[in-house]
Amino acid sequence: ILIFMKSATLSLSVAGAVGSGLLFYSFWQKGKKLPNKKKKKTGIMRVIGVQSGNAADGLDVGIFDFEPPETDPADPRRLIAPLKYTTLANKTFHFSKEDRAFILSLRSQAAHTSTEYAQGNYQLGRWFAKAANDLLAESGLPKDSVHLVGSHGQSICGHPHWEFGDVGVMAQLTGITTAGDFRPADVAAGGTGSPCTCTYDSIMLRPPAGNKKWRIALNFGGTCSVTFLPPWGAPGVPIGLDPGLGVFFMDLCVEKIDPSLEFDENGEMARAAHTHEELLEYFFTYQHYHKDLPVCVGVEDFSQELFNRWRAKAQSLNVSDQDLLATLTELTARQCARACVKYGGPNIVNGAANEVIIRGGICNNGYFVERLQVNMDKYLGTPVTLLTLDQIGINPDSWENAMYAIMGYLCVQNIYNFVPSCTGANYPVVGGKIAPGNNFSSLYQLLV
Repeated sequence: ILIFMKSATLSLSVAGAVGSGLLFYSFWQKGKKLPNKKKKKTGIMRVIGVQSGNAADGLDVGIFDFEPPETDPADPRRLIAPLKYTTLANKTFHFSKEDRAFILSLRSQAAHTSTEYAQGNYQLGRWFAKAANDLLAESGLPKDSVHLVGSHGQSICGHPHWEFGDVGVMAQLTGITTAGDFRPADVAAGGTGSPCTCTYDSIMLRPPAGNKKWRIALNFGGTCSVTFLPPWGAPGVPIGLDPGLGVFFMDLCVEKIDPSLEFDENGEMARAAHTHEELLEYFFTYQHYHKDLPVCVGVEDFSQELFNRWRAKAQSLNVSDQDLLATLTELTARQCARACVKYGGPNIVNGAANEVIIRGGICNNGYFVERLQVNMDKYLGTPVTLLTLDQIGINPDSWENAMYAIMGYLCVQNIYNFVPSCTGANYPVVGGKIAPGNNFSSLYQLLV
């Protein structure tokens, strides 16, 4: 097979027959600079973003239209401005208790044979494909208007990263070319492949050019991430890491208190209880809180087994499950403030950064937001302003699906989709594998 593409040489290896839908590629410069282009010539590209997070509570799917990107004339694989995209549809397809238990069993390495893991990879690919097809049907958008699916998959392991949800299965069952499995390229370049949120943050959440202060971007899912962001065009590079827990242990604790509940509504149970400081300090002795950069969280770092150990420790101190919940809520808030001080440096503390963007369903937990505000003000040495995404003009419900749509979009555009100053890689990479769907020829024509 011989394929010519503008601006780069294309290396192909085909796994099995073309009909199997697996096409892996990598780009490299061949002795001379790529053509100088500030803006790619491609028109509007419609991309579906699919992902399932560390909380393993459902499949999130969004459909987005992307305008052509602006890139650096000196390095056309580097963005120089935020991407512009429009959310067309967005939905969460919640897992049944049985499906969630299936995923958690894979993550806990409860499977006993390689066959079970292979079946899990295919099964998740089918689930992701069905969710994408279902959202398309519900939205009324024609399938042939979609150019690409960008899929994160479901993390099964984090050191190194291993995501399930085969892209070949997705491409066959949706008929749409699918890009996914983004992280291995960054790992091969010496990075951790994480946090992916740093890619979104460094593109979409930086302060505008001309601003003097950096910005802090926090994301709370099952675990949490933070990115320290310089303004566009300012000196410095983004720095990011995974401080630790998000809502995963809080939700597990709520289930122990009342099996009929999935989460602490507005933090009312935690607010009515008490933080146990001795237990909290015990939690902070955990190895994750003492790492040097790069710091990333894998699903095995904060597992159900660790939750059970921590709950047993709480019981040995006569701490009720309600007080354990309050302590875990405080842990999530305080760990973020401490990480800002430890890793953020002079661009973050003592008023150098005064805006903190917060994301995730936990933003609806009023008690948590109060505790986050108290801890950030205390540890950063000055009052800060907490902002939600809608306050800066970004859809708060769809951004995470947009993030993986962006990862796939940048992959097929041959634009860097990892931030080495956050992941620890030796150089920026274009990460991802592409599985051709029925529309692969039309996608190729759009790109060239």
